[in-house]
Amino acid sequence: MSEGATALARAAAALGEGRLAEADQLYGAILEAEPNNAEAIFNRGAAMLGLGRWHQAVALYDRFIAIVPGLADASFNRAFALTQLGRVKEALSSHAAAVALIHVQDVAAANR
Repeated sequence: MSEGATALARAAAALGEGRLAEADQLYGAILEAEPNNAEAIFNRGAAMLGLGRWHQAVALYDRFIAIVPGLADASFNRAFALTQLGRVKEALSSHAAAVALIHVQDVAAANR
C-alpha cells in the first residue's frame, strides 16, 4: 500500500470511528501534499459536518463539486451545511442540484 493510500485509510478509519478532530487533521495533512485529492476533500467535509463547522464544510464541498461535479452526495451535504447556516435559498438550490443528478443517473440506468 502506498504512503498516500495508507494516509487515506488512517483518515477514513478515524472518520468512521467518530474521531472527527483527528480525521480533520489527517485529511488536512493529505490535502497539504495533494490539494486536489477528491476523496480527502469530500471526507474532510464530512468531518466538518460532524464537528458543526458549517462554513468549512460548504467550502470543502464547493471544492469537491468543482473537481467531481456529478456526485449527488456532495450537493446534499452542501445543502445540509447551508441550511445550518440559515442560507435557505442556497440550500434549496444545492438540494435541487442533487436531486437532478440522481434523476439523470436514474434515466441513464434505465436506458442501458
